[in-house]
Amino acid sequence: MNDFPVLQRHLGVWEGTYSLLDREGKQLDQHRCRLEIQRNGPKYFQRNIYTWEDGRRESIDFPGELRDGRLWFDTPRLEGSAVEVNENIIVLSWNYKDNPNQKLAELIYLVNERQRCRTWQYMENGHIVKTMLIDEQKIADTVSYTV
Repeated sequence: MNDFPVLQRHLGVWEGTYSLLDREGKQLDQHRCRLEIQRNGPKYFQRNIYTWEDGRRESIDFPGELRDGRLWFDTPRLEGSAVEVNENIIVLSWNYKDNPNQKLAELIYLVNERQRCRTWQYMENGHIVKTMLIDEQKIADTVSYTV
């Protein structure tokens, strides 16, 4: 599995905080996250589990496929792809299928083997409308289940 070496370093379990900001920097939402990421050859699987202070919880699965130098997603919720830019950075672009006017770009920066930072840009009609800031720590090198 020498292909996708940066992605390979992201496999495992990450926990952190999502902070959603409007264009002026006002916080719109904040919640905890747990991401469980695994790979089996060209098959990729990510489960995102979000929890809020008020007790709400949401779990979303993102299966993907590694091919043609990219990680491709096409789920009922979204479609897009990711590419490795250098030894520490992955760039992902996607759109939600229920809102085709909104496009998202994500920069994932692997600070070291246990820490990463991510930012999302939400764009509508060519303008940034929101930004998501994500700070995460790796808590396990493998996921406890396989899909």
